[in-house]
Amino acid sequence: IVRIISPEELVELKSIHDGDAFTTPDSLLDAVCWFMCGVGCMRIWGYKKPVSMLIHTSQLTAHHGAIANVVNNWIVNTSQKEIIKRAERVWYEETSRFSLEAFRAQYPTYDRPDEAINKYPDFSAVEEQLHILLDAGISHIELDADDTLTYHKGIHLCIDNCANNGISSDGMHVRLAYPDSSSMPSPAPAFLVVGGATLSRGLTIEGLISTFFLRSVGQADTLMQMGRWFGYRDGYIDVCRLYIEKATAVNFRNIAVATQRMRDDFEDMNNRGVKPREYGLKVMRFPGVLEATSRNKFGAAVKGK
Repeated sequence: IVRIISPEELVELKSIHDGDAFTTPDSLLDAVCWFMCGVGCMRIWGYKKPVSMLIHTSQLTAHHGAIANVVNNWIVNTSQKEIIKRAERVWYEETSRFSLEAFRAQYPTYDRPDEAINKYPDFSAVEEQLHILLDAGISHIELDADDTLTYHKGIHLCIDNCANNGISSDGMHVRLAYPDSSSMPSPAPAFLVVGGATLSRGLTIEGLISTFFLRSVGQADTLMQMGRWFGYRDGYIDVCRLYIEKATAVNFRNIAVATQRMRDDFEDMNNRGVKPREYGLKVMRFPGVLEATSRNKFGAAVKGK
């Protein structure tokens, strides 16, 4: 599910942040198109909860607005025909690259039967849903006359940061606010969420299927908390995609390796009947690249072999 953002595209993203962008990275537009296709899939499958995309490229609130404007302007100013043409290309690339057969080959221990994994629908059915999504448009969350949040069949663009705590000048709710389960609209509402620290950890992103994420750190424990895409995705694991830098992908792989080594230690302790107090637990380090935690938390740790 991992797609790598190239160094050239990182330069383009910096230009967006600086306010002098002339191009938008293909990977960002592809991530948005895949999100729209994923929303179509979820609606076809009868999913009844929110479906979301997360975009985190910076911690600075000004950058959030710049990224949100670029995405909004592309959807608003591009013809439906052109958007759907791009979405169709992304659809066929992604569904052929991540088929059920490829998933089983890469993840042979996944414990759900094939019948529990929804099959990709025909693109013709997805295209119908794309028209519904695009006809309804993209906007912040609207307020009705009673100041109640109202939702539509299009894309709800949310910018989640402290700069958007109130209602906007045009009477819209900008921060992320999912509908209550008791008043969930139909079809499944779509949320494209742009932000920084609030999205990197602590906030639940419901129905997350497309993630465009640039933030990285040098501590494994902090990086793990940023993994908003971790967790159960029963019924829609095949529509999840993660767009990140190569260095971040490598670090998450390092974390996976370190975690597995620790699990192996636990199994070895159990097999030998060794109690935790009798065993010096080892945690792998990747000096200069990724540490288990910040140095002030190492405490009485000693360097091993």
